[in-house]
Amino acid sequence: MSARHRTQAIVLKNTNFREQDKIISFYTKEFGRIEVLGKSIRKKKAKLRSFVQYPYFLEIDFIQGKNHKILTDAVLLNDFSVVRKNLSKISIAYKLSFLLQHFIREPEKDEKVWFLLSNSLLFLNKEDFSAKRSFFLYYYFLWNLLSFLGYRINLDRCSLCQKKISKNPSFSLEKGLTHFNCFEGKSISFELIDIFKKMEKNSLEIINEIDLKWKKSFKYLFDKK
Repeated sequence: MSARHRTQAIVLKNTNFREQDKIISFYTKEFGRIEVLGKSIRKKKAKLRSFVQYPYFLEIDFIQGKNHKILTDAVLLNDFSVVRKNLSKISIAYKLSFLLQHFIREPEKDEKVWFLLSNSLLFLNKEDFSAKRSFFLYYYFLWNLLSFLGYRINLDRCSLCQKKISKNPSFSLEKGLTHFNCFEGKSISFELIDIFKKMEKNSLEIINEIDLKWKKSFKYLFDKK
């Protein structure tokens, strides 16, 4: 008999499979990202039909079948109703899901990523958290996710000459932080560099402290154009 596994999980995506099934992508506390088969879950009377919506926070049971992990049970822990009722917040939540699907392909436990995702969604779900600031939460998530996955950008030294950044800092997604004469990326202020440093070291509450005037600067720096 197949071993039964239980873990906390957040739905990232679900895709129709065959006539009545779905493949559900979860990010889990114990196993990282996994794909699980929901057998007959698209039937109207299916017990677990309503449990595979993004970004539901669940406790799931599954077994390892011959070709797929198979979902056997689920308990809803949080439906993030505040997020789902707000267009700006649900848009950011979908972007968090996309980032995880893009950067994480294999099942591998990573508690830092798990807590980054779950805490970000819980923070986004707060009724007193302004939807206007959800934009910054996305970049907080992206910045820390890249750091946890081994792509941390050094915010003190030029990535090319390795000298301390003291003037004319430049930023690019390809090179990170450099001197402008080492690589002509996008101009970045020391004030914004300090914000990124705080995003690495502080809790999500830092998002409420970022002045809204920086919104255009964030978009400019991370826009590939």
